[in-house]
Amino acid sequence: MTAIGNIDIVLRPRGFEDGYPALSAHAVTMSVGGVEVHVGGLEDLIVSKRLLRRPKDLDQLPALEELRGRLQSAIPELPAPDDGPMSDDGSRPPDHEPPGLGW
Repeated sequence: MTAIGNIDIVLRPRGFEDGYPALSAHAVTMSVGGVEVHVGGLEDLIVSKRLLRRPKDLDQLPALEELRGRLQSAIPELPAPDDGPMSDDGSRPPDHEPPGLGW
């Protein structure tokens, strides 16, 4: 559970044939208690729902897109969906650095 709701834990991100390596620059890999955990970004989830096109996924899109808009409004320095993560000085962080809030 997170501050904004529950999260799903999956072995392979649905809709992405190549698995986690196919996710956007917003995805990160980290070690939690010695276990490698891959975390996709909100934009990855939206793309996955669009790719799957199942009725239950399409029904969730408006709420996810609204959440993305609220996060971008609340934290203006967040990158647009296609821009990738940015550090506070506007430069792109190295691939291993976790993305900013909300991603």
